[in-house]
Amino acid sequence: MIAPRLDERRVGGGGLSARHAEPVGDRMSAEAVGNGDGEALAQPTEARLAAVVPEGLIEGGETVILLLKPSLWFVVLAPLGTIAAIVAITALLATGDALLTGGVYSDEAALAAAGVVSLRVFWQFLEWLSRAYVLTDRRIIRVRGVLTVQVFECSLGRVQHSEVVRILREQLFGLGTVTFSTAGTGGIEAAWEMVGRPFDVQQEVARAVRRYGGRGGGV
Repeated sequence: MIAPRLDERRVGGGGLSARHAEPVGDRMSAEAVGNGDGEALAQPTEARLAAVVPEGLIEGGETVILLLKPSLWFVVLAPLGTIAAIVAITALLATGDALLTGGVYSDEAALAAAGVVSLRVFWQFLEWLSRAYVLTDRRIIRVRGVLTVQVFECSLGRVQHSEVVRILREQLFGLGTVTFSTAGTGGIEAAWEMVGRPFDVQQEVARAVRRYGGRGGGV
């Protein structure tokens, strides 16, 4: 697949740059990867960046290459283990209730379990809203956290290795997690979880590291 070439254009008056896609070439644009599901998004304007990235994090003159969020499947797939545990516990309680009381409390237990699952999924939705993955011509950035915002950032020059990791549930939905190892660490330091078209995303990160990683600066 040949993705569109990326050309820089200035967004707004704040010195922030974004990539503009043309229909030919060998590069992938932010709007080509977009929301993590492989669907097109609008250009990463200042308004779009401000909605998901803390103010002042993107420096003046810094070029945004990719602006991503996890796939919406993240809301259901990430807490899948917790949901399965709740269902299993509820089933055991219902079985015990059926043996001891003839199922008097089965409906209440099911309603309670449904409420807990709903709260867990809602919390995961808030997690999805809080997350943003940004690749610029200087840095890799990950923003996450509902009550406390956590920002990971690393200059492209420090990125030693990036790869795609796909557990079974991600494979089933065409998703993947892009991991990053940096200089001075013995393993994975950060990850972009459950993004769509993960191999395209990882390739774009690798291109950016090759092209801009020798500049230094950033973090």
